[in-house]
Amino acid sequence: MPRLILALWFVLSLFPLAAAPGCGNGSQTPPDFGNASIELPQYVGYALAYIHKSVVVLDLEKSEAVGIQRICTDDEYVEDFAIGPSGALFVSVSQRGLSASNIVRVVDPGTGRIVTEITVSRGPRRIYSLPSGLAIVEHPYLPSGSTEYACDVIDMNRMGLVDTLYFSSVAAEVLYHPEGRYFIGIADVMRKYGGYTLIECGEMTGELVGTPITLHTDFEFETLVFATALKMYAPMEPSEWPATSSTVRPLGVLEFPSGKLLGTISVPHDVLHMVRAGQKVYVASFLGSTWTGAIEVGKGVVSVVDTTTDQVIKTLDVSPGPQHMAYSESTGKLYIACVDGKISVIDTVTDEVTGTIVCDDPRASEWGFNRIKVAS
Repeated sequence: MPRLILALWFVLSLFPLAAAPGCGNGSQTPPDFGNASIELPQYVGYALAYIHKSVVVLDLEKSEAVGIQRICTDDEYVEDFAIGPSGALFVSVSQRGLSASNIVRVVDPGTGRIVTEITVSRGPRRIYSLPSGLAIVEHPYLPSGSTEYACDVIDMNRMGLVDTLYFSSVAAEVLYHPEGRYFIGIADVMRKYGGYTLIECGEMTGELVGTPITLHTDFEFETLVFATALKMYAPMEPSEWPATSSTVRPLGVLEFPSGKLLGTISVPHDVLHMVRAGQKVYVASFLGSTWTGAIEVGKGVVSVVDTTTDQVIKTLDVSPGPQHMAYSESTGKLYIACVDGKISVIDTVTDEVTGTIVCDDPRASEWGFNRIKVAS
């Protein structure tokens, strides 16, 4: 599934979808979604109901949903959001109808009102916040007339675009190094770098620093994680390992920064997300080839990996179709967004599933959640 998503990024980038004119430049009045005010809890999180154009507000301490806010219109598509220093949500509106949008919408999650809209490069998708108040926004489309892909830097305090970086291929993610460094991961779909490549960016400025680091010529993934300061985990492609089972896919253990393959870890296929918490990495495996198939399987799996030994120390059953996870240092729990409309909760001290968050609102039913973020 991750490889399919990456291929779709490449195909979409070749289509000359027009940017929606006037978005975020003050020429249009931002829409009013008629959201009701919600009293935000002390420890708050948000889960994106992609199909239903809404975010569910979560009380992380009580492990319950406390409300829902609409964030886009019927003809708009939103695939990610970030939480700003003030608590506002920065929502990347990727499309309006058949046209690529070019706005990041800033929403007050308490009132549900739009604060402003920021004009960015066309087709914003993933958005990653940095502790400094900057956010990195990736775009899978080639700008008109360009041979390089845009990657925007937003100042979430000032609510404006401060810079646009350009790469020879698609910026797929932002990786957090244990020593406080930040890397933009470039998926080499255009065969320009010789493999998946990391480019460091400054936390305070968003400017690129250092020399690009290419990890391995055969790795093409959209999810990896720093297990330690000198080691990374990355899903391996089938060509790199004996295909012993269609239900098992190893993680490659990579030396950093050389990219040398040190070993493998067997986890269930198909890995969609990984999160580090302390000396453990949690690996979410999507069982089933489609969203419907995942629900038919009836469960998802989260594998707990000890980063000191590179061994799976526990395997936990969670709700079907785990797609994205968020760790809260405030509660010590991991929250897993799943396609069945539920959020599984794992206590990272005991490594037990301690609860399931369910939102009964029809605006978050059925197709469930594809992204989840926590404020602290």
